Amino acid sequence: MADRFPHVQASTLSHGDEGDSDLHDVVEAVLPLCAHWYDLGLALRIKPSSLDTIKATEPDPRKRLNALMSAWLTKQYNYSKFGNPSWRLLCQAVHSPVGGNNPALAEKIANNHLEG
Repeated sequence: MADRFPHVQASTLSHGDEGDSDLHDVVEAVLPLCAHWYDLGLALRIKPSSLDTIKATEPDPRKRLNALMSAWLTKQYNYSKFGNPSWRLLCQAVHSPVGGNNPALAEKIANNHLEG
């Protein structure tokens, strides 16, 4: 698949200590997809069993989205095959028909995180 967002930052996002975590920014960026968190998780290559666990333990969609993005940032997927968490990968997932299917939001995120 061609990279639709080659101009977007590809540096690895983190979920380190509070001051070093990208979790807040990532969740804020995808908040419009809160109701579609499961599909976004699939597009980010999180295992369906992990998504089902989030669904079972978090009743609130916003908490599910937070848990999903935390799982993604802590690389709870095959990152060696699909790449480290980055704004570029997030844009691809948001744009994907499997994920958010939201090209406008993907472009908005991309424009806020350009390389250079």
